[in-house]
Amino acid sequence: MAQELFYEGHTNSVKQVLLTSTEREFMTCSNDFTIMIWDLPTYGLKKILKGHTDEVNSISLSYDDRVLVSSSKDKTIRVWDLNQNYDAIFLKDSYDIVCILLSKDMRYIASSFSNGELRLWTYYNKEVILSLHTFFHEIYKFTFTPDNDHIILGSNSTDIKVWNISENHIKYLI
Repeated sequence: MAQELFYEGHTNSVKQVLLTSTEREFMTCSNDFTIMIWDLPTYGLKKILKGHTDEVNSISLSYDDRVLVSSSKDKTIRVWDLNQNYDAIFLKDSYDIVCILLSKDMRYIASSFSNGELRLWTYYNKEVILSLHTFFHEIYKFTFTPDNDHIILGSNSTDIKVWNISENHIKYLI
């Protein structure tokens, strides 16, 4: 008989899993409105982050594992200080926020919306510095290049695009 590893956990679909830089913890976000932090060696639940009022679509973690950003169908982006056990609403919008990503240098937060828009925010000033309308229904995933000068994005179309941040210019890859 197989032993059950998790005795508690999410009560709805898990949308994303992230491994911390120490590789001793992982984080999950879910349609049950929560984010959970797990201990990898024991598979034990360490902490539940509550604050979103609808499905949590995406999470992104800072390079030092101290800051977590999350996006939700409640149309908010939240910033979680994991050391201080504190969270704050970074943005309240009129569209569902599909995907979120914190740049490695913590200069930017990139977010995609259900209307096909991609926005780039300054992390510290909370200002939109660029906005891109991709004419996609939704941008599902994107990533910063290592120098944080470009964003590579994919969507529900077959296109893969590269957004040059400094020039605010899109190039088709495929």
